[in-house]
Amino acid sequence: MKVFIDLCAGLGGASQAFVIDPEWLVIRLDNNPDLKPFVPGLNVADVTDVDATLTLVDAILRIHGLNQSNITKLVVWASPPCVEFSLAYNAPGPTAARNGEEHYPDMSIMEACHRLIELWSPDHWWIENVRGAIPHFKLTLGDWTQQVGSFFLWGQHPQIAFKDNQTRYLKKVDKRHDQMRAQLRAKVPLEISQAIKDSIDRQLNLTSFGVGVEPGA
Repeated sequence: MKVFIDLCAGLGGASQAFVIDPEWLVIRLDNNPDLKPFVPGLNVADVTDVDATLTLVDAILRIHGLNQSNITKLVVWASPPCVEFSLAYNAPGPTAARNGEEHYPDMSIMEACHRLIELWSPDHWWIENVRGAIPHFKLTLGDWTQQVGSFFLWGQHPQIAFKDNQTRYLKKVDKRHDQMRAQLRAKVPLEISQAIKDSIDRQLNLTSFGVGVEPGA
């Protein structure tokens, strides 16, 4: 079986297309228990506790009779919260700049996601965030590999290809007065999730990494 691990899953946007395919087991992890009624199969976990996260994922895999030796393809997606890196007017960085202060974003979640990826050694992996994360992620992740609308992607993966070129320009949902506004803005649209899945399904071997990948900033 193929496995998709969705770290910092939020509303589960990135893994939507995989959930509906019986050939994939999707493991969704997020630290917000309030999302459980809205996200089927969500597991509440703090990814910064790397050991506990590894133990939880191993337990879920065992329930399905899986382990590292019999997974046919392992894919990891991570969407660390973007508020620390946002360039929006009221975000911490721009607010600090207007006050003449330095802003040092919390990198712990991104670094934990990257550590988990290193330990799992998946076939493909993505870490996603906003434009403002570029200078902060570069030291650990290097240059971003692809931009899809307002999403910037890092990792080792095939280029996401789109049947409809307009899909790459889809904007994040913004419901200003919704109590889950942050999660809705961060949610990856289903069309992009499907394009991610299609790109993986078409990937024949690891040697095609980097083919057609857009250059980093």
